[in-house]
Amino acid sequence: MLVFIGGLPLRQGVMIGLLMAFLFFLVSEDRRVCRFVPYWVRVTPDWCQILTDYKLISSPEEWRTIQESATSSAGYNMLRDGVLFTVVQQDGEKAPLWAFRTESDLGWREVRDLDHALIFWNQTREFGSEFRFAADLTPLQFSITDFQTSDLFATLWSQRQAPRPDFFMALHYAYTENRRGTNLRPEVLASLDLGIEVPDGWWDRVRGSCAVPARVDSHDETHFVSLILGTIPLSEFAVYRDFGDWPTSEYICKTRPRLRKRRDAALQKFGWLEEKQEDGRQPTTIWHKYFTVRHHAI
Repeated sequence: MLVFIGGLPLRQGVMIGLLMAFLFFLVSEDRRVCRFVPYWVRVTPDWCQILTDYKLISSPEEWRTIQESATSSAGYNMLRDGVLFTVVQQDGEKAPLWAFRTESDLGWREVRDLDHALIFWNQTREFGSEFRFAADLTPLQFSITDFQTSDLFATLWSQRQAPRPDFFMALHYAYTENRRGTNLRPEVLASLDLGIEVPDGWWDRVRGSCAVPARVDSHDETHFVSLILGTIPLSEFAVYRDFGDWPTSEYICKTRPRLRKRRDAALQKFGWLEEKQEDGRQPTTIWHKYFTVRHHAI
């Protein structure tokens, strides 16, 4: 156009056109934002494996009896229904493209996303802003002898319903020193912990004969401990950042490969396997020894 309509010499027209295209490219790159796409997640624990490995039941036959009781129970039951939730919104729905340029930026973006999320818990039909879910494992229960506590505490428990093990899911952040220098903020690996809460006295008694959990968190004030059995890295859900109809060269050449590499490394680190999909129309499925997780955009 500069040459044939504007009348500029060929060399000048080509050089000015290339410069204008380059400037437009830089401006469009800097203004790109990543829009959030709502998605649902279903977590299905392998209760037979979990309960037998951690001595909550003595045999698979006992699990079948418990499963029949859970199946016939009214309302929501964790042993039958698992966990289903929908992430409706997170962090104002937009994120600048530069927030995905380095490993440190990626980790902190994942933390911010679910720390500022609006979540719909499908099983209880409730909205929430705090990412923590817990449900008791009815009909399993403990006896008061499973607590190594004072007589007063035992009396208080005896006046209530017998305590039960709880399933829980909660955000967890692991920090490491930034390899580029101590003056920068530490790198963070954000994840969802999946596990069960059990009495500390019971755990002290059986831990030697149980499978080894990924992590054990003590709660002295409640006399329970949290056994973390599985960890879902938040990089698993990076695909729900939509870069629009015109992906930039930075996203195609750098951001998308980096997100994929980070996700694959995290899945391998935490012991997950993925079901390969031919297209994006089916839910993404990952497997762990104790859990199956499926997720998909709404």
